[in-house]
Amino acid sequence: MKLIAYTDGACRGNPGESAIGVIVFDAEDLQKPVLQLSESIGVMTNNQAEYISLIKLLENTANMQYSSMTIKMDSQLVVEQMNGRYKVKNKNLLPLFTKAVKLFNTKKIQLVHIPRELNTQADALANAALDRLQ
Repeated sequence: MKLIAYTDGACRGNPGESAIGVIVFDAEDLQKPVLQLSESIGVMTNNQAEYISLIKLLENTANMQYSSMTIKMDSQLVVEQMNGRYKVKNKNLLPLFTKAVKLFNTKKIQLVHIPRELNTQADALANAALDRLQ
């Protein structure tokens, strides 16, 4: 099975109350998700929330049987840091980066940057979690 995943981290204020949204599909059926996450994660920055969305995805798919997974995110910073093109300069992001790298199987996983407007489902899940806080 080939997976296509979308992740998003959102916060109200930066830093502020934050949440993650994750949606995963079998590449053969993009209508029915095989996994959805919509969780509040406390007070964070937007970049911390983006990393946590990636980590939650990797943790929740670790035991799934799949041949490959394409992860699509609208956070250029996270994608470029994970792909080794940007250095992690923010000390608050370093532990999250390290954790994500440990969970990342480069033989099976491809991480790509997409425009925000192509990440609406994960964004809606993250914002739904924030809305539940109010």
